[in-house]
Amino acid sequence: MVDSVPLPNDPASRTPTGEIINLAAPQTETETTTPETTTPSTETSETTPVEPKADTKPAAPEAYTPFKLPEGIKLDGEALTKATELFKGLGLSQDAAQSLVDFHTAALKSVAEGPAAAYKEMTDGWREAQKADPEIGPKADAIKQTVGKALATLGDPKLVSDFQEAMNITGVGDHPAFIKVMNAWASRVVEGSPVRAGGPAAVTAPDAKPRSIANALYPNLPG
Repeated sequence: MVDSVPLPNDPASRTPTGEIINLAAPQTETETTTPETTTPSTETSETTPVEPKADTKPAAPEAYTPFKLPEGIKLDGEALTKATELFKGLGLSQDAAQSLVDFHTAALKSVAEGPAAAYKEMTDGWREAQKADPEIGPKADAIKQTVGKALATLGDPKLVSDFQEAMNITGVGDHPAFIKVMNAWASRVVEGSPVRAGGPAAVTAPDAKPRSIANALYPNLPG
């Protein structure tokens, strides 16, 4: 703050070049502000230590009980030994190991049923085709009888049984082409082959000597 106003003849009332300073202008004080400083807090946040969760995962048993398997599927011997070693190495419990066994057996079942389904679809198609075939459908019973009679002429029941079993296993007995071939063969066997026309057989005297091959080929050749 200004304590007193200088007189006009006071050197303080003039500029360095001699001009009089306007003493009527308000004089303002410049206040200096000191930035406030913040004191760091000495308080520390307390955190509660997190205790590690206890492992509740079931441990692998000393020995696995027999696994449940679908009908027709076996897991024994070397396969079972390797499976249990794998389960133990992974630390699987009885239930976890059973889940893997279920997955494996389901995959095996799918693989096994695939070809069987394809085979059934194929043979079903053959049966439908033979029913619609005009040469087989209306004559199915008669064809079975004819083929049966022809097979009986073989005189070997076991051979006939094995042949029929092979037809059933492969399904070829339902194929229209196979049925037509068997029917054509059986018809010739059962009905007999036609006798070819020719001259009468030569009469040979009881005491006649057998003819040589040359005489048979060249009957006019001198003896």
